[in-house]
Amino acid sequence: KTASDKLRQISEGRVTLYDFRRTYAVWLEAAGVLKSHIVIFMGHSSLTMTDLYLKQDVSPHLIADAEKLAGYIAQSS
Repeated sequence: KTASDKLRQISEGRVTLYDFRRTYAVWLEAAGVLKSHIVIFMGHSSLTMTDLYLKQDVSPHLIADAEKLAGYIAQSS
């Protein structure tokens, strides 16, 4: 059996090796590593593939950014 098969068996199908890759990519992004560097660390040939790993719920970030923008506009008025 491959490592992936063993992990799937041990976790009863809840965890895959791609979950670890996804976590690694998200942590790199959260740490502020440039996406162009994350592409290299992940071994991808394009940003498109890396973006699939980084796809996550961004709504908290969007809310925070909207609040920053509202504060900036209020301050500028």
